[in-house]
Amino acid sequence: MSFLARLFKPKPNIEKLQRQGNVRALIGVLDRRDDPDSRMKAIAALGTLGDRAAVDPLVAVLRDRNFTEVRIGNLPLGGMLHGAAMTALERIGDARAVDPLISWLDNRSNNVRPIAIRVLGNLKDPRAIPALARALADPDARVSGPAAEALRQIGGPDAERALASH
Repeated sequence: MSFLARLFKPKPNIEKLQRQGNVRALIGVLDRRDDPDSRMKAIAALGTLGDRAAVDPLVAVLRDRNFTEVRIGNLPLGGMLHGAAMTALERIGDARAVDPLISWLDNRSNNVRPIAIRVLGNLKDPRAIPALARALADPDARVSGPAAEALRQIGGPDAERALASH
């Protein structure tokens, strides 16, 4: 798409698409890499609608690390989009999000690990226990504290053993 075409491409009306429940169109907005504002709004709308058809496209946002260094002012765009996608996945509550969320716990260069940990706790999937147990040892209290809370939320003998060992 040419620069002029992108410049004059109308912004999608996210609120209208959400009111219509138009999940397909909202998912389409996720591909608008030149329009981070619309992407953020579409991610939030997809979380609000809670349609499981949005899980795989939201997971794709999590897996896309190509824009992690782009910044809006002092805030990293990648972190904002990733955090929004995590929150949307939390609202949808689908277990397909667990493995991609776990992968964020090993990424030390971002600020979204506490969000990933919170979402894993709320999803209550025992597959997250080993990664959350490792996060308990993190020297950053913004990671270790939420990891303990997430393990308490998941519960069960494995989570209790992880908590007891720290």
